[in-house]
Amino acid sequence: MDEALRRLRKFVIAFRSHSRGRLARFKGKIEHARMTKGAGQQVLDLMMAEGILSLEGSIYFLDPDQLAAQAGANYTDCMARRFGAQAVAFARRALEVGN
Repeated sequence: MDEALRRLRKFVIAFRSHSRGRLARFKGKIEHARMTKGAGQQVLDLMMAEGILSLEGSIYFLDPDQLAAQAGANYTDCMARRFGAQAVAFARRALEVGN
């Protein structure tokens, strides 16, 4: 569970401001082995499935509203490593889907 929450945090804090206020990151960074190791691929897959992340060409975009709705998290909470019950449930779902 801790590993899945660490991976969720790594994905969220990796995103930077992009044009028109969207949060974006290059596909190579998000899919790199350092980001997807352990439970990372499972967390990434669930973030994609639940609409938190979207892939447009070679850029991933993060939807902060979906992140809050689906995982109960935001950038500030992730930076402070504060994960509520909804974020823990999201991590649990990611681990269950992967098995």
